[in-house]
Amino acid sequence: MGIISTINHNNILDIGVGRGKYGFLIREYFSDVNKLDGIDIFEKYITDIHKNIYDNMLIGNALDMEIGNYDVHLLIDIIEHWDKEETHNLISRLLKNGNVIIATPNRFIQQGAYMGNEWERHKTFWSLDDFKRYSFKDFSNDVSNIILITKNDLDKTN
Repeated sequence: MGIISTINHNNILDIGVGRGKYGFLIREYFSDVNKLDGIDIFEKYITDIHKNIYDNMLIGNALDMEIGNYDVHLLIDIIEHWDKEETHNLISRLLKNGNVIIATPNRFIQQGAYMGNEWERHKTFWSLDDFKRYSFKDFSNDVSNIILITKNDLDKTN
């Protein structure tokens, strides 16, 4: 929440909402958020709580979706479920419209399907070196690599 408070956050997209923890915290701490939308690929996770927290709850794979304009895109504990190149493609698309906050475990954690959701499997491990193509601010801790890539940060590969 501290990172969000430092950047424009009128419109937020939470990608991979899971249980909706970050949506709940955003609603609790930021009364100035105009729109808070969420995306999750696993429809069985979505409850009435999600429908009350998020203005729009979209079901689908964010990697394949057209994503509108948001000031902040949250990729919290989600990118380890995806291949790296497709994730970088998504990040590049998101940065055209707004800022991206990423949190991912700072070590590989073996994880398989959960509650019948094959998308819960961990495919990749991400170190800070995996983001060297971007300028970013590092907020990592003992458990997670946490970074902020702002819309103004240029992709060094372009």
